[in-house]
Amino acid sequence: MGATVRAICKCGFKKDALIGGSRQNYKTTELFPCLCSNCNNMVDGNLKSKVLTCPDCNSKNVTPYNNEKLITDNGNKIVERSFDNVLTDGFHLCPKCNEPKLRFFSGGIIWD
Repeated sequence: MGATVRAICKCGFKKDALIGGSRQNYKTTELFPCLCSNCNNMVDGNLKSKVLTCPDCNSKNVTPYNNEKLITDNGNKIVERSFDNVLTDGFHLCPKCNEPKLRFFSGGIIWD
C-alpha cells in the first residue's frame, strides 16, 4: 500500500512525494522521498533497488529523508511509514535553500 506526503519549506519549496508500493510491486518497489544532491531536488527513490539512484539524472548521490544526516529535529509525530522506513514531522534539509526547514505532512492520498 502506498501513500503521498507533501514537503513544505519556509523558503517556498513545495513538492508531493510517494511512499510505499502497490500490491503488485511491493517486493521490488518501495518508494520514499529522497534528496538528490546532484539535481538539488527531492525525488521518489526506490529503496528496494540494488543501487539507489535518482530517477531524473541517474546519480547515485541520493539520500533518503529518513537518514539522520538530513534530519535536525525528529519531531513528535510519524507522518507516514513504509515497512521499517519512517518519515516524521520534524525538520529536514531543504533541497532548494539547503536549510533544515523542510517539513513533511500527510498528502491525504492512499493508493494500492
